[in-house]
Amino acid sequence: MNVDTILLHNGSMFWDAPTTVGAFSSGSFSVSNKEGTILVGASGAVRFILETGGKRGLPVAVGFSAPAVGSARASVHLNAGPQTAYDNLFTEENKKETIVDGIANDGNPKQTALTFQTIPGQITSFTITQRDV
Repeated sequence: MNVDTILLHNGSMFWDAPTTVGAFSSGSFSVSNKEGTILVGASGAVRFILETGGKRGLPVAVGFSAPAVGSARASVHLNAGPQTAYDNLFTEENKKETIVDGIANDGNPKQTALTFQTIPGQITSFTITQRDV
């Protein structure tokens, strides 16, 4: 999964910026408010391109907000930009599922179901799971 676009709001900055995440591995990034800001928290969105072995990558936008006051929110949106993910945040778990064309280990075409999930919090979780169709 490659980082495509980054969007930060309210004086937020990355301590550890998002990077490319290899197949079947995990990655993380951390965001905080810039020094000098008061009661702002951290918020923004990142769009990744998930390489599925199909003809094109799948854009996956993850939005997040961890305000100093109020509820943490997060979202995941497929085939969307980071602004869409940021503008449509949820205080509860958010899931999206899609079927993608890929290539099996034997080189033959294969379809896979991917589920994308965000769980908001001071540490927001974003998980992708796959299953055979």
